[in-house]
Amino acid sequence: MPRLITLNLNHRTRHAPVPAGLLDALLDLVPDILILTEYVEAQLRPELGRQLQDGGIPYRAVSQARTYGRGRNCNQVLIASRSPVDVLPSIPDPPGEFAGPGLLVVRTAGIALAGVRVPMLKTAAERTAYWTWLGKLERADVLIGDFNADPDRNGALDKAFRSFAEAAGWSTVRATGPWSFRSPSGRSSRVDHVLT
Repeated sequence: MPRLITLNLNHRTRHAPVPAGLLDALLDLVPDILILTEYVEAQLRPELGRQLQDGGIPYRAVSQARTYGRGRNCNQVLIASRSPVDVLPSIPDPPGEFAGPGLLVVRTAGIALAGVRVPMLKTAAERTAYWTWLGKLERADVLIGDFNADPDRNGALDKAFRSFAEAAGWSTVRATGPWSFRSPSGRSSRVDHVLT
């Protein structure tokens, strides 16, 4: 299995630079595949491409871009690899403007990999529509990214995520450590997951 490294950039719909020191630290971990979620590529980023190339991960793909409102962009997924990256068909007819840009399915390094950034789903109807849509994803080897849910909690988002994973036969890799996301208010949770 290739070495996967993933990070939620927390760009919050705004185009923001990926700090060189942060990318250097990720590359020091020698990933075969690097997945960045909550990434926003509002314009071509030649500096990021150069850093990835210099770090030995020259192949990359980015999910579709979509702008909404003034200066705001849908969160995207970037997947970079040491091996060539073939973008695979995504799921047609996403429910809402945020679902499509938050999914990227590729084949690289001998595996099918789906990077995901689940939008904040506020109503039961949105949750049902989204998880039904994502359930149509042709089975990949790994589903990885920001699910905006924690399978160890019991909120509506968490239950919907658990039900999706169980129905599709995914196993959630259990992370160690207390949290993967800390909000500005100091609340922490595990919202970034790897499913196999």
